[in-house]
Amino acid sequence: MVDTFELSWNLEPRQKEHLVEDLGIALKEFAKVTQGKEPGFTFKAYDIKVASVCIIKVVVNVPKVLGRGYIVEEDYETLKSLISSQLQMYFGDQRMFKNHTLKRFDYRLDCQGISPEHRRVYIKLFDKAKDKYNRMVKQGVLGPHGSVKSKYSTGNIYGNQSVTVAVYDKESECLSKQAPVESWEKGVLRFEVRLKANHLKNKKRVGREDKLKDYWSVERQKEYIRSHLLPIYYRGPYYTHERAKELIYASSKSEKKKSVLDEFLRLLGKGSFNTPLKKMSKSTVRSRLKDLEELEINPYTIPIKDATSFSSLPNIIEQKLKTL
Repeated sequence: MVDTFELSWNLEPRQKEHLVEDLGIALKEFAKVTQGKEPGFTFKAYDIKVASVCIIKVVVNVPKVLGRGYIVEEDYETLKSLISSQLQMYFGDQRMFKNHTLKRFDYRLDCQGISPEHRRVYIKLFDKAKDKYNRMVKQGVLGPHGSVKSKYSTGNIYGNQSVTVAVYDKESECLSKQAPVESWEKGVLRFEVRLKANHLKNKKRVGREDKLKDYWSVERQKEYIRSHLLPIYYRGPYYTHERAKELIYASSKSEKKKSVLDEFLRLLGKGSFNTPLKKMSKSTVRSRLKDLEELEINPYTIPIKDATSFSSLPNIIEQKLKTL
């Protein structure tokens, strides 16, 4: 559900006085003094003298704070209480919690129990995704055929100034950084939708407040997963080209339609989402994708060299959404 969030406050004079005068902690030393004291909490302080404003920020890694990966809606009250206690300790005012501004909120969808072999295949499949979606750009390097290849060996990322979408092998990432692998990170392929300050601020225009409570719900998570992940990675199980071809030709589609769908998958399999666009219009591509969705076939096919003992893989995004 929730992975990380960031809250911000503009300090009132009496709150700053409690920190600096009563506790003897200078603003510029605040981050260093609090570092590591409470697992999962990272504080920052800024004294913007030009604007006569003191800003306090806290980044909260929810699984580290709670010591578990499974987060539920009821945990909101626990986090609220823990943050309020920190505010009381350093600023003498636990009531300031209600005045926070949400600056960042990361949803995560952890697909667990996936073998290393299958995680590698999933990452390859996801790397075939389109280079751009809804003003988000794939972050990577330009491949030999003009497509963007991920620069991350454990996953890929799309982003703009408002939202970032990421998928990566969490266990492999930890190992590559020589970091400990937590129990909830083992065998995990993680999807994240990271909402930035611009997005949170813009949502206020449609009546959604930039408060932690407004984003802390399973329904809100489902909303963002459906709107930001499925349009990039598509619906339906993944198949090898040969298995997908069998399903297409066993369907009630016309012979001509079967042939063009087979060719469409072949083009996608040779490159990425950009490859068919070099030979057909966007409307034709959309039509092919719609036909494949009707047949419950994901357009990204499993490379035959990777399918050593299997010819299909479930759509883990759709699968996980059903359990939320």
